Amino acid sequence: MTPKIRFERRDGFKVAGLRKQFDGNEKIEGIPALWRAFGPQISEVSNAVTDACYGMIGASNPDGDVDYLAGIAVTSFDGLDKDFDRMVVPDQNYLVVTHEGDVANIANTWNWIFAEYPKSLGLEIVEVFAMTPEFEVYDQRYNAQTAEGEIDIWVPVKPEIIPKTE
Repeated sequence: MTPKIRFERRDGFKVAGLRKQFDGNEKIEGIPALWRAFGPQISEVSNAVTDACYGMIGASNPDGDVDYLAGIAVTSFDGLDKDFDRMVVPDQNYLVVTHEGDVANIANTWNWIFAEYPKSLGLEIVEVFAMTPEFEVYDQRYNAQTAEGEIDIWVPVKPEIIPKTE
């Protein structure tokens, strides 16, 4: 099944949470473990915007290594405990792809985004080294207890490729 897609401009925002670097093999178990560690600490994040959690990919490489932050949006870093990592996301245009189903299968959606979809449109993905992270949004459509639901994956794209809607 082809995922639902849209293009959207999003204002910049701040995220705070727990960050870890994973190699290609350890991320399969490591990212869920990072979320399990962060979950009980969400209430301790100062100035939190509690409508969603964010899986931020700060850097990655072709070997599958990834810098991942499990976090929550914040209005300010003021008063934030020093144990929480911080990330500032700039204003950006995005391709937004909705993953549906078990989060254990989200890699399939990521693979579709980078291997199949761009080629079909001649789309150019903005590389993470451009200081614009990719991220997953876990909102009310996702059930953390069952690990199923809808998760939006936001991938930065160059402004000029966003289709015009009339």
